[in-house]
Order: sequence, then structure tokens, then C-alpha cells
Amino acid sequence: MFCSRGTWFTGNVTHCHCSEGNVVHPNSCIAFPVFVAAATPIGICYGRLANNLPPPSTAVNLLKSNGITTIRLFNTDPDTLTSFSDTGISLMIGVPNELLPSLATTTIDPSLQWLQSNIFSHISPTQIKYIAVANEILLKDPFYTPYLVPATNNLCIALQTLGLSDPIKLSTSHTASILMNSYPPSDSSFNPNHQSIMGPLL
Repeated sequence: MFCSRGTWFTGNVTHCHCSEGNVVHPNSCIAFPVFVAAATPIGICYGRLANNLPPPSTAVNLLKSNGITTIRLFNTDPDTLTSFSDTGISLMIGVPNELLPSLATTTIDPSLQWLQSNIFSHISPTQIKYIAVANEILLKDPFYTPYLVPATNNLCIALQTLGLSDPIKLSTSHTASILMNSYPPSDSSFNPNHQSIMGPLL
């Protein structure tokens, strides 16, 4: 699965995530950066920060008519999730940056409640393939950086508690600036400014 800022990503690569391209280790809830190319169905990032947008139900019909089978949503808007319910379209759902403090608590209860109330009450878990925790906070919302690892960990444990950690994988979206070197891949490394976060996250 690959996508860059809402361009495209493929849907049949196991345990993948989008933003700059990530793949999840088979035994983990967390994503590792990698670029993947495969002849598989494509999907799009579906954002709703714009004017004169069609209602989600109309957008869903348009997506289906064009054979789009995988979608990334940036939040858990109830009308949008309900519109995608029972469509056969697989979803990646984003956890907004501003929710991280409330999820990064000493218990998993807020994470369990958030998953059940904001996602699974509107759409079946079988349609959810990935949950992306935050979006590019290291670059644009550094205030939330300290909350990323504990929030991700709590969501991971919450999914395990619900018996959903195998079908639903967690990831997090970041820009390429988190890498100091990216080529060749064998010499790639994280930006030292982000090591304190990326190390515990991985």
C-alpha cells in the first residue's frame, strides 16, 4: 500500500498504511516505512475539508461506480461511516491529532470507548483494515508528539481486548522529513530530532 498526501494506495498488501508508504510488521500493531509497488486494486484518501462537497452517500456511489475498493478517512464522522457501511469498501480510519491526549491515559478505557462509540457503532469491524493514529504531528502539530506513543499503545491493547488486533492494524502518518537518509534503503535512518519518538513507536 502506498499513498502520498491523498494520491493513491493499493489494497491487497498485508498490514500496510499510507502517507509516505508504510508496512506493518506481521507480529506488531505498528507500521514500518517502506515503499510497495503491486498490481492490486487502488484506493483514495477521502477528505471533507472543502466547500460545496456532495453528501457522503453520493460520494460513495461515485467511488463504487469507479471501482474504488479501499478508502482512507481522516476522522470518524458518523454520516460518512454509515454511508460506507455494507458497501464492501475497506477503510483506513484516522485518529485526529487533537484526540491523542484523551487516548494517552493510564488505562485503555478511553480507547475502548472511542473505538466502540465512534467507529464500531457506525460500521462493522470487518470493513476496517487500518487505523492511522494522528497525521503528520511531528511536522505540523508537535504539541501532540508526547501523546503519540501512549495513545497508539492504548489503542493496540484495546483492539487486542476486543479480539480485533489481527484484522485491524494500527499505523501513523508522517512526512518524509522523519528520515535523515532514505536512499539506498539499506542506509536509511530517522532524523535524529525524531529518534526519541520513532524508537519507542517501533
